[in-house]
Amino acid sequence: MKKALHAKPFRLQMPGHTPRHARPEPARSKLLRGVSLCLAAVCLAASVSFQPATAATSMASLQNKLNSLSKSIDQHKKELSDAKKRKLLQKRWKVS
Repeated sequence: MKKALHAKPFRLQMPGHTPRHARPEPARSKLLRGVSLCLAAVCLAASVSFQPATAATSMASLQNKLNSLSKSIDQHKKELSDAKKRKLLQKRWKVS
């Protein structure tokens, strides 16, 4: 009596191993797979090699923007405190 097909156990096979009853893979299919694998590897290598340079420049530009914003904030704080001091002095002179 035959076992049901869904009850067939899973067998791990080597990557290059093909079962005896399988048809050989066409050469065109192998070539296409090889070319796409090489293209993916080149794209991955390019993205890894070009990413740090753009990240470094963007980090430098972000740091420059942050520095300019902090200088601007400090300047506005100083102007605000100076304006408050002037207003306080004007009130004191008017009272006297």
